[in-house]
Amino acid sequence: MTDERRERQIQELLSLARPHRLVVVTGEPGSGRTWLMRRAVDRLGAAGGPAAIRVGDIGMAEPAEVTLLRLMSHSITRERIDEAELLGAAPEFLDQAVELCIRALNRFGQRVIVAVDGARRPLLDSLVRVAAHAPVLVLAVAAREEVPPIAYTVESVSASDLRKSVRRAKRQLSPRAARLCEDLAALTSSTGTLLVPDSLLGRYHEPAEGRPARHRLGHHELVESTGPGIRLRGAVAAEVTRRWSPDRRRDQAVDVLTTLLRDHLDKPALVERHTWTFVLAATRLLSLSRSRETESLVRSLAGTLERRGLVIELAALWRCGGPLPFATAPPDTRLTHASESWEACDLRTATRLLSTLPDHRHADGRLLHTRAAVACDRGDLRGVGPLLRRAIEAHQVAGDRTGEVWAMLHYGRWRLLSGDFDEAEKVLDAARVAFLDLHEAEGVRRAETEQARLTTLLAASGLLTTLPEQLPPGQDAHTGSSPATALANERLWPELGFWTWTDPLVSAWTEHHRAVRHEDGPSYYYSRPQSLEQNVITFARLGCAHGEAWAHLEHGIGAEDRSFAHARRLFASIGDEAGLAWTEVAEAFARRKDPPVEALRELSRRYPPALLARTEWPWKHGRLRIPFAARLLIPEPRYRETVFRLPATESRVRLTLQDDDPPTPGHPTRLTLQVVPGSHHPWAEAPALPWLSVRAIPLTPADLVPEHAVPVRPGPVGNTDAGAEFRFTPRRPGRHRIRFTVEDHLTGTVLQEVEADVDVTGPAESPLTGTTPTSLRRT
Repeated sequence: MTDERRERQIQELLSLARPHRLVVVTGEPGSGRTWLMRRAVDRLGAAGGPAAIRVGDIGMAEPAEVTLLRLMSHSITRERIDEAELLGAAPEFLDQAVELCIRALNRFGQRVIVAVDGARRPLLDSLVRVAAHAPVLVLAVAAREEVPPIAYTVESVSASDLRKSVRRAKRQLSPRAARLCEDLAALTSSTGTLLVPDSLLGRYHEPAEGRPARHRLGHHELVESTGPGIRLRGAVAAEVTRRWSPDRRRDQAVDVLTTLLRDHLDKPALVERHTWTFVLAATRLLSLSRSRETESLVRSLAGTLERRGLVIELAALWRCGGPLPFATAPPDTRLTHASESWEACDLRTATRLLSTLPDHRHADGRLLHTRAAVACDRGDLRGVGPLLRRAIEAHQVAGDRTGEVWAMLHYGRWRLLSGDFDEAEKVLDAARVAFLDLHEAEGVRRAETEQARLTTLLAASGLLTTLPEQLPPGQDAHTGSSPATALANERLWPELGFWTWTDPLVSAWTEHHRAVRHEDGPSYYYSRPQSLEQNVITFARLGCAHGEAWAHLEHGIGAEDRSFAHARRLFASIGDEAGLAWTEVAEAFARRKDPPVEALRELSRRYPPALLARTEWPWKHGRLRIPFAARLLIPEPRYRETVFRLPATESRVRLTLQDDDPPTPGHPTRLTLQVVPGSHHPWAEAPALPWLSVRAIPLTPADLVPEHAVPVRPGPVGNTDAGAEFRFTPRRPGRHRIRFTVEDHLTGTVLQEVEADVDVTGPAESPLTGTTPTSLRRT
């Protein structure tokens, strides 16, 4: 077919492309139907057009609801799906799947193109419903007899004689390339087309050349090369297997699928990278064989999906005959699996399984404290307190002393994360002593780890002046580091202070710290933005919404687009008001505006002043740096409500010693006082600066002149001429204190009152007397 004819077909298809429509491309196999649809999608999505969701390789026996689940697994719709609905869904799932798709696409709020290759009825009927109730254009490739009456159609009429080209290519293929072609042909003719990644084709490598046999197939245009994989053309598969018996096709397809799963299921990273390839291979194997080996392989894949929290893929496997998800298991089994998932730090699976347990199990202490523990690790502390109080009561009623102490430990963790350090210290110590009495070594270790974290957060919050030299000797079996080692790291990284009981969360928070602090260098092999993107993925996979929100916030601070929508949504989803306040502050700086007063007031109500004082501001360091200890807390309001003032919005009093020699008794020393406005203070850019006056009063035995008020005008640090000069003559050696009062020159209003200490050295023979001034501690 000429290029002009192809272009006319594309334009015909584009002319029918409207939201709320199903447009079907029909034609004979090999006529270029898929090519035509792909070109139309590319043109519609070009130059900022609607996003596209592509679903291909629909198997011959694939249920329509499974194809809709594949549609829902796209990033556009996945996060807008309530996964609990998939677990508890009824056997007749198609109508519910359609409703879930419609709801997710409407939540996305933008136009979407859904491209489906190889659709049949009733899938096409379901797509008509989706298009009618969501802002979606559905493009599908289907046989002419499958098209529903309401659909718009475009027919692809290109054709080519593949028979001769396939015969000629087979004569030129190497033995391994020919075997790959036959295996893919058996798989395609028995179950439908399937994209097979290169990483799964190692057994077909050419031994002499050390490269996949796929290159030879691609050279003869027998396969489509899509990204890192290949797909045998359907027309080629039909020609290769034209003289094969049905049994040969089925047996060879079973062998190909079994080998693919058996050789690669023990590589979790590979399964996670090509999840749908494995799920589709397993579902097609189930449609061809129900042997004992098949059941074993499918159960192994289901376990991997469960551990990774891939609910949509697990539901698809179940709908094709895979094992039942844990949601349909007995409540005790689900609780056990939820507890195991939490201990393995799979918070998504734990949360999902706990959500399926009936509410009438209110007297089950284990269920209650497991829910609280998962919520603490996720960062959602709403309702944790009542859960743990009920858990302690339930354990006491049941006479379960061990369970009661575990609930106490979780209570201490909750108070620690909430910023109630005093209560956390008492409860954690009580839990550690109780574990010692019960000879519960694991409980003692975990209590000591939490105590070490408490010590670090106290130091970071300015509530502990020195770190203790002797620390609990507990050894964290998961992290391989003792609390003492962790506190040693705290001295090197002053804001790193996070330990939890599960290895993946430790790694995620450690990588977060490295990505945040390594501003101009990579964290391992990634740049700072790449490290934060990886950090977002890690936290999302673990189900830690709190960490994911902070990673999004830090990414927004450093990214060019300065988008904070994801961080705001996640903080709101877990009720973290402090995180929302930090987001408001960061977004204001990104827009070159002053932070909202309400956000600063919220921060001052929730964090200790010493912790907030460690914030590094963008005008000094080029980027907002939030103390690392601040993001490890989800603090409650507990401090006096004040406005958290920014250094650059204040004017500061600067006192300078003008003489080179240190002050000595009986000798006058010149002191200059300046009022230095911050870079964002109104006086910094005011055309006319106000006159102020300063009074100085000695609080220790010393003379200070002049005794009257001295005029002063705000100015930069180097402009000492605008300052006020005093002569200070101490009478005794020691530490002297002077009080300076800054007033408005016209009204006499006191603007600021500060005190300064001056150390005076005396001759060695001058004895200290009872009248010698000493250091006065400020309270």
